Amino acid sequence: MSNEEDYGIYLVTDPVLCGARGVVETVRLAVDGGVHTVQLRDKHASFDQQLSQLEQLAAVIDGRAKLVINDRLDVAVEAQRRGIAIDGVHLGQGDKSVLVARDKLGADAVIGLTANTEDHLAAVAALPAGTVDYVGVGVIRPTSTKPDHPPALGIAGFA
Repeated sequence: MSNEEDYGIYLVTDPVLCGARGVVETVRLAVDGGVHTVQLRDKHASFDQQLSQLEQLAAVIDGRAKLVINDRLDVAVEAQRRGIAIDGVHLGQGDKSVLVARDKLGADAVIGLTANTEDHLAAVAALPAGTVDYVGVGVIRPTSTKPDHPPALGIAGFA
């Protein structure tokens, strides 16, 4: 992992929580307000729906923030192939390997990984340098946006 990049305020989208405003407008307003990184997270959208969302988000972000997609390396690869301004992918423990993601997306892509146990953190530390750009730790508290989450870490577990 590199300490050189600052991902700043990081927004993870949720189509339900965005409500009537919608994901695209929520992202536009969030980036206007200073968000540095946007993760498109829509567990129920199809491949084509996610590509369309990425295209719309890339347009409203217009280079002002990083754009990554949650879990879907296949969508990230296709978006990159189509020239959609996506920066990378955030993967969970059950998703494609970060080594595969780095190989498919290239050295300049942003690769994030969720880690929610000490074993996960040790596995990240054992990866070749430059494989993972950042680690997302959690969940800290139970959340309705991720009903299948592992046991919540709480503040003490996060520390």
